[in-house]
Amino acid sequence: MRWLRAGCLTLILLFSYRDPLIPSIHAGEIETIKVAVPMIAMNFMHAGVARKLGIDRQEGMALEVILMRVSMAMAALIAGGIDYNFAFE
Repeated sequence: MRWLRAGCLTLILLFSYRDPLIPSIHAGEIETIKVAVPMIAMNFMHAGVARKLGIDRQEGMALEVILMRVSMAMAALIAGGIDYNFAFE
């Protein structure tokens, strides 16, 4: 029982002090990622929220959320104009 408590304490300390163990992304250059969404709705809210809260910048990227029809988004994805398409037909 004592080893279980020690193991849990070790995991808690490891995950709470993980910043020195993991190299920082902030030193690298920020990559712009273009994301197409078909409409403003709760289904596609996660990209906008990540952008508003700065989570994308913390992870080393800058999200550009573009409102686009599904057919145009698929053509833009194939042509390389956008990186991700959050809509499916």
